[in-house]
Amino acid sequence: MKMRQTILMVVNYEKDNNSIGITKKIKGQIEALNSLGYHILTTAYLADGIEIYDYETKKQLVKKEYGTKSRRLQHAIRRALLLQMTKEWLKEENVKVDGIYIRYLYFDSLMLNLLKESYNKAIPVVMEIHSYPCLSFQFSWRGLYYILDKIFQNQCTRYITAFANMSENNLPFATGKKVVKIQNTVNLSDVGMRHPAQQADDTIQLLSVAYERPAHGFDRVIQGLHEYYAAGGKRNICVYFVGQYLQTTHELVNKYHLEHSCKFIPPVEGEELDYYYDHSDIAIGHLANHRIGSFSGSSIKIQEYMAKGIPFIYAWNEMTVPADYRYALKFELNDSPIDINKVISFYDSLGDMEMVAKEMRKEFSKNAGWEQQMGKVVQLMRGLQQ
Repeated sequence: MKMRQTILMVVNYEKDNNSIGITKKIKGQIEALNSLGYHILTTAYLADGIEIYDYETKKQLVKKEYGTKSRRLQHAIRRALLLQMTKEWLKEENVKVDGIYIRYLYFDSLMLNLLKESYNKAIPVVMEIHSYPCLSFQFSWRGLYYILDKIFQNQCTRYITAFANMSENNLPFATGKKVVKIQNTVNLSDVGMRHPAQQADDTIQLLSVAYERPAHGFDRVIQGLHEYYAAGGKRNICVYFVGQYLQTTHELVNKYHLEHSCKFIPPVEGEELDYYYDHSDIAIGHLANHRIGSFSGSSIKIQEYMAKGIPFIYAWNEMTVPADYRYALKFELNDSPIDINKVISFYDSLGDMEMVAKEMRKEFSKNAGWEQQMGKVVQLMRGLQQ
């Protein structure tokens, strides 16, 4: 009987925090590869450290504690600990891995050392580029990531066998390497369809579910609200910001005295999150990816919106959203305020929201599921091993 092959997934996710989109995504990828016949080992962030564990047996293979109770310091060091621990574990003689799937975690000396160890053990490596470019230069400590990434990019890619590209952009560092295009998705069984609640008045409820980064561009919505009301707009607009948001976003709401229109909700999941989906009319997708030099790709949040059945606004060139898709309103990818009058017109054109939800979900189901996307990666890996 032929033994199943083992894939090590080097991924940066909080295994026990399902309120984060990346956790849902990576769990979906793990389950898909397992269903496709692979034995999966994976890295993960824990509350008190990092680990490598066996997905099937749930056995912890190795663990490294943070050594500090400071959440801020834990967040700062956990990536470095994860890469260092994984490299040291791979060096052990009894470790047998047939392939490695790495989510892009920036290029630096730590990533280079891990890739070299994989190369020394003749283990093929597929790196997922979840968007490209992923970084932009900033005049802050974050700018260091950008500089290191550029310095180590070519050195690291020498030891990467192939790439899984989630962007429509070509990867300049992948010349001569095999590349498969995949896209973000969700398993339909993991995302329940929303059931729109009847609104008591004519208020339009907007919904954002995010751990905010500048590329989200939520300031465009707040600026748009400010201009709409300053021009005498009469329609009531309420925005639920569910998740974690930048201090600058909170400050912008306060600056324009929009506290009555913008409600910040701490991260929630399950039935609590379903409540906000059911009581909202339009969701908010990425509006400013150009700030990191990215113009196209596949957003996991848009996939969730489509599976949930909630219409949305966005500005990125989404790989999975057809140009004539009637349940989405696309804005220009720039820094200008969102035209709230266009949002109102879009909402008024939608009709019965329960029917909208059913139609969106039915359309999305045709191409949904991580097995379909990770199946492309499996084919790539098989080709690398021949």
